Amino acid sequence: GNPNGVAAGIGYSIPILLAYLLFGKEKRLRRYAFLCLLFISIIFLLWNSRASYVFVFVSLLVMVGFHKNRIKYYSIITCVIIACIFLVYALPILQELLRLDRGLSQRGEIWNAAIKIIKQNPFFGTGPDTYWRLKFYYMDIGYAKSVFGAKAHISAHNLLLTRAAELGLGAPVIIIIFWTYVIYYFFKHVNTLRKYDCYYLYLASGAIFIGQIFRSIFEGSGNVTPLFFIAIILKLPTVIYSS
Repeated sequence: GNPNGVAAGIGYSIPILLAYLLFGKEKRLRRYAFLCLLFISIIFLLWNSRASYVFVFVSLLVMVGFHKNRIKYYSIITCVIIACIFLVYALPILQELLRLDRGLSQRGEIWNAAIKIIKQNPFFGTGPDTYWRLKFYYMDIGYAKSVFGAKAHISAHNLLLTRAAELGLGAPVIIIIFWTYVIYYFFKHVNTLRKYDCYYLYLASGAIFIGQIFRSIFEGSGNVTPLFFIAIILKLPTVIYSS
């Protein structure tokens, strides 16, 4: 399967485990969460999906922002980032591993193809599930020949561009409105649930949702947050308050 999609699936567990590690109440379970987090993080890193790295990193920033020691944790994250940048530029093997020499890979070409399709079909798009077939007509001929076949079903690697190309400009507007509503609802209720045992799960669900929005800028597979997490964000406060 697509390694980016697999990495995204594995990555869902990381914010949940991290949230319990930061906000869980039972020390014994927190130790188990740490061991599981360590093991899963190693597997996650081995899949080498840069878009999923962005997803997990943004989720981490969101969750740390609700911790009472956020300044300390943000300082640690900053130091780790600086150290990682130094190591990447000092060790060529890491540059190869992260594919830095390839930049955004083929994304520049397929983003440009999507933009050209949108310019020609701004209101109604070209129809559902058509981008992967039409994109070759909007690419440089040499590049189109090089990717035809093996990458024939590749998406625009951007959720909003894909939906705009296939369904018209109204589609990304609706998506952004939906994103805004869910994020507003999450921030409205997250602090209220802090005293409940389910707080870590609610916080992780919101962080996953926001992280996946950032991931959808770079990746087309697995870019829609599973309905399970959206349901937690929208329904859990109602269930808690009613009980």
